[in-house]
Amino acid sequence: GDNQETYTAYKYDMSGNQLLEIDLTDIVSSAEDWFFPQYVAQDGEGNLFVASDSKIYCFGADGSEKEHIELQDQWVSSMLSTGDGTVVANYYDSNAGNPVLCKVENGKLGDPITISGDGNFNSMNFYPGTGNTLMASDGNFLYSVDIGTGVSTKMLSWLDSDINATNLSGVAATGEDQILVLCSRFSMKGDNTYEMGTLTKTPASEIPQRTLLTLGAEYLDSNIKDAVVAYNRKSNDYRITLVDYSQYNTEEDYTLSTQQLDRDVISGNCPDIISLASGHQEKYIAKGAL
Repeated sequence: GDNQETYTAYKYDMSGNQLLEIDLTDIVSSAEDWFFPQYVAQDGEGNLFVASDSKIYCFGADGSEKEHIELQDQWVSSMLSTGDGTVVANYYDSNAGNPVLCKVENGKLGDPITISGDGNFNSMNFYPGTGNTLMASDGNFLYSVDIGTGVSTKMLSWLDSDINATNLSGVAATGEDQILVLCSRFSMKGDNTYEMGTLTKTPASEIPQRTLLTLGAEYLDSNIKDAVVAYNRKSNDYRITLVDYSQYNTEEDYTLSTQQLDRDVISGNCPDIISLASGHQEKYIAKGAL
């Protein structure tokens, strides 16, 4: 009836050959009541980092134990390596009340990286980029973040790339102009599907021209996005672009999306198609807008 939990880290080469085995059992059992390894990253020198909630375990390239990084009132939400082998952690600081992005180097967390430029990074998912960059997704757009300068640049729109970002499982840069994407869709019926492909940066002049139709909604749920993506992948003559009116909402006022859609509909400046999932049919009928 006795049982014992063991924890082991393994390192493999790209052919699947085991290169290293590290027994973590004694290391983690002496420090925590429970251990949940959420993220693993390796730097350019082969050093290994394993993040478990509020602690980062550090090991040398040969598996030797190094001084670990204790976090106080901070919880790691992601950890990954850039293309040049710099390990970066994203953690939530309960004292500051906001997420923090920083380098993991010399056995400690570096100074916060101040991000400027495109995007709001308070609730983004981060992915490995090329060189000294990370990629970050807010569910609508993918950004490139230079961790040296903190400058972010918008790379693409997920929907313009015929991808519903709600289904994203993983993103990785395979080159300066190419991105590998893994998507998964889960069904209550059990017929889960997975899709992997590459996105290649292409000049607009090389993309076949199609008639554009706009679809606007106060909130673009995943079903709408799936339907638009499916249509755009099949149609050779038309393409639907989405206008998400929720972009007008603020923390102080969540009715601004409704107000803006009302103004656009009544003024005749509305999208070609609108979603009435949020209601307002009677209002628009009374105005003679439909």
